[in-house]
Formats: sequence, C-alpha cells, structure tokens
Amino acid sequence: VSTGETIQGTFKEAIADPDNPDITSADFTTQRPTFAEDDLLQRLIDNDVV
Repeated sequence: VSTGETIQGTFKEAIADPDNPDITSADFTTQRPTFAEDDLLQRLIDNDVV
C-alpha cells in the first residue's frame, strides 16, 4: 500500500527485533525519499516484490 510518500506492507516472513529476538513483526511502514528514482514501482514489479 502506498499513500503519498508512505509505503506500508507485510513481509513474507516475520523479522525479529535486533534488540529482542523474542519480538517479531511482519508489518512495516517506511517513507520514500523525495529524491527517489521515479522507476521504483517498475523495479519492484521486475523483481517480483509486488
């Protein structure tokens, strides 16, 4: 899911917290930098990410 510069998603497998391996999460939220390349979506598609 992408809204504006925010990207949200779910990893295929949960990732452990580096500070506490007992805590895991499969969901993520990140910000796309304003200087990012315009071909991001195509690169994700080409690499079977979306």
